[in-house]
Amino acid sequence: MRSFREATVLYWEMGNPLTRPEVLRQIERADYDLLVSYVNGIILRPHHLARARAGAINIHPAPPEHGGAWGNFCQPSSVATSAPITA
Repeated sequence: MRSFREATVLYWEMGNPLTRPEVLRQIERADYDLLVSYVNGIILRPHHLARARAGAINIHPAPPEHGGAWGNFCQPSSVATSAPITA
């Protein structure tokens, strides 16, 4: 089983344009094998994804029929009683 020795977490205050450039600089400086994006408002470019040697995973907490970062808030309550995570 392969494991990752070190994990780096980058946090962006969603919607804060002042912190976004620094997060992008941190991504540019980082050396990473696996990229996991969870409800991320920053659009990662193809060169960011290509640097992830073990792959990239984009997670949105919403069912497939309501895709996107905020799909779980947009679905009508009559559609589903639970919302699985799609990746």
